[in-house]
Amino acid sequence: MGIVYEAVLLAGLLFAANVVLLALALLLREPALGRVVLQGFELLILAAYFGWLWSGGRRTLPMKTLHLRLSRTDGTSPGPGRALARFAWALVLLVIALAAGQGVHPALFALAAVPYLWSLFDRDRRALYDLLSGTRLAVTDAATQSTK
Repeated sequence: MGIVYEAVLLAGLLFAANVVLLALALLLREPALGRVVLQGFELLILAAYFGWLWSGGRRTLPMKTLHLRLSRTDGTSPGPGRALARFAWALVLLVIALAAGQGVHPALFALAAVPYLWSLFDRDRRALYDLLSGTRLAVTDAATQSTK
């Protein structure tokens, strides 16, 4: 549920960021930005968004709504480096799945589910990118108190 909510918010954020970038390109009289420039810009926007909101005890709006908190495995708040590592691992695992599906066989697109399926077997219910980055996503006390 949270990933869908996050995707909707990110679609709006990336749309607005692309409008700004394309307006800047027109002002600079360089209307034909390449795909690599646009994708690189979007990647920087996403890295800044998650690097900022996953570090220092901050949370994204979907995390606040669903009473989720990201922490290091020792329970402390992750810093920007750890938050960016989590983002990078999630991105690498997604790119591997997409490359395998595109280059080897379309059935391998299913590899994109592996990081989430990993949580079914992990003792602490962490996704694979959480395990690799030393983080965990947990329900906060506010959610458990409101259900009592």
